[in-house]
Amino acid sequence: MPCYHAAMPKIPTLKPLCLLALFVFCFALAPAQVPAKPPLPKDPLALLELAAQANGLTNPKTHPWHLVATMIRYGDKDEETKRGTYEEFWEAPEHYKIIYTADKFQQTALRTPEGLFVSGTEGFPPEHLLLDMSLPMAPLTGAILPDARQTKLRSQKFGAAHLDCLTQNLGHSNYGDILGPTYCLEQDTTTLRAITNFSGASQILFNQLITFDGQTIARDIVQLWNGKKQLAIQVTQFEMLASKALVEQTAPSGFVLSTALPEFTSRAGVDQVLSKVPPSYPTEAKQQHAQGTIELKAAIDNTGHVTGLQVISGPVALQHAATDAVRQWRYKPFIVYGQPSACTIKTNVIFTLGG
Repeated sequence: MPCYHAAMPKIPTLKPLCLLALFVFCFALAPAQVPAKPPLPKDPLALLELAAQANGLTNPKTHPWHLVATMIRYGDKDEETKRGTYEEFWEAPEHYKIIYTADKFQQTALRTPEGLFVSGTEGFPPEHLLLDMSLPMAPLTGAILPDARQTKLRSQKFGAAHLDCLTQNLGHSNYGDILGPTYCLEQDTTTLRAITNFSGASQILFNQLITFDGQTIARDIVQLWNGKKQLAIQVTQFEMLASKALVEQTAPSGFVLSTALPEFTSRAGVDQVLSKVPPSYPTEAKQQHAQGTIELKAAIDNTGHVTGLQVISGPVALQHAATDAVRQWRYKPFIVYGQPSACTIKTNVIFTLGG
């Protein structure tokens, strides 16, 4: 069809015989113009690894690019609660510039071989800008879990589409198998279309797909929780940079070296968590009718593992059970200023009698 459309503007009227000849000519040439794609791996984990490489903009050999995106967070009544703009000029893994803009906040982050430098509003950008923009750039960050027991592949229906969906089994608990998120690809391809978690309560949908340097990028991303929209990301501009001289090689005056460790709220933790091990309700605590919320602060390394825990509040009888469970939780790497980062995060474990 591309051959046919290219010919039509040049030939405004065609007799049926000429039209037939043109179609035969175009489609006869097509096989020679499109190289055969290698077959996809049959092993589910190998397929997931290939998809992680093919979606987003994490390939270090990618041509320099420029991206602008708008991000909106929604409340319980579908009302807009937060809005912001993310703009990035990328030249290499250690050389890029990001501009964050939100209500009363504007900051530029510059990554050079000497480190990360920031200028503008003090502090870290709002969480919805800092973390959620990893979805267009690196949607499968942390998807490959080396300690997973196995990865299963099954067909799943989304609307009228049938997708190839991959889920990793991370072990077993008293409540059954511990499963990670499910990553759904277009059938017989590596193109990511959806990520689901928590038995389908969380859904992230990837639409308006484009390709760049062999990578697939979604220009429209929607995150749902129990069918209600929570987040929308719209890539409004994407282009290849013609020159590698658009990002400063060294930090200009006014930029300061950033070494602070970010701290995130429990809301961010819900979005970042890959798998949760449910806590065991202590028998003695049940007998004491102890219930309530254990609030914790967790230290997370740059791979998403929990490396330390501090109890902030909650019934003493339930604290050990809560910390024992959270130590086994797994998070997506927290992408901060474009790179995986260690951080701290608040999280809650709720114990309810009869729940």
